[in-house]
Amino acid sequence: MTKQSHTSRRRLIGIALTLMLAVSAVIPVATSASSGLGCTPGYWKNHTGLGPQANAWVGASWSDLFEATDAPPGIYFNDAFGNMTLLEVLSQGGGGLSALGRHTVAAYLNARAFNYDLSASAVVRRFNWATDGDPSTGLSLEAQKNEFAALNEQYCPLN
Repeated sequence: MTKQSHTSRRRLIGIALTLMLAVSAVIPVATSASSGLGCTPGYWKNHTGLGPQANAWVGASWSDLFEATDAPPGIYFNDAFGNMTLLEVLSQGGGGLSALGRHTVAAYLNARAFNYDLSASAVVRRFNWATDGDPSTGLSLEAQKNEFAALNEQYCPLN
């Protein structure tokens, strides 16, 4: 390659980089990719950490009380389900708060078990914001359930 072709090539690379920077300043680019990992409430309900899936429930037990479950640094779920365990919340039927509870427990367990799109602390905070009755702090019950459901219905690496 001649010196002139090297100079031309460098100039073209410089122009391309300048154009890329200009375009990225105008078009928003996602800064973090989804992990693409998530297991459904049904998976967690049927894999309670007993038998061959003994290590599936990382940092939690099916018998833990929902409101006593915390995420670092000491953030606890709102007491929305009385004295129900995580497994009892997962096993509820119906919509509304029950559906949010199922998907919240699944999201929490996903966050504890592998590289999920939210941290365990973020799951607890989002549930609390949705159930605190103040629409300025978070999503509605249904919208929060839908967000968790979308994340929980990705590829389950534990299957």
